[in-house]
Amino acid sequence: MTQQAVGHDAVEAKKRAYLDKTPEAIVDYFELVLSTSCYPDYFPQGFELDYEPSAETLIVDYQLPAPEDLPTLKAVRYVAARDAMEETHITDAQKLKGAFKTDGYVDARQFTASRIAGFIEERVRLLG
Repeated sequence: MTQQAVGHDAVEAKKRAYLDKTPEAIVDYFELVLSTSCYPDYFPQGFELDYEPSAETLIVDYQLPAPEDLPTLKAVRYVAARDAMEETHITDAQKLKGAFKTDGYVDARQFTASRIAGFIEERVRLLG
């Protein structure tokens, strides 16, 4: 058996385990999706995953940055008269007012893994 065929067999075995709702396979898959997603440098990539088979629920405990750790820079413009760069920051009213310890729940039965990763990426954009 070629190395490529062995690789394909391994992928198919993981796919079967995921479709059979094997908890370890589901956690492994979502861990792969989350760990390979692109996030801003200031965004921590700490998370814990668990799958509850009886409820068919994926539990994602994702470490979000503290509001004070989020960037506030809105724009930079060049002022020719002073030969200087001028920064504009978001106002206090525009800053995120607090963050919830639990951000939300997603029913993994209703969405694909890519869509769930998209939800997390949308939340990151809202914070940034």
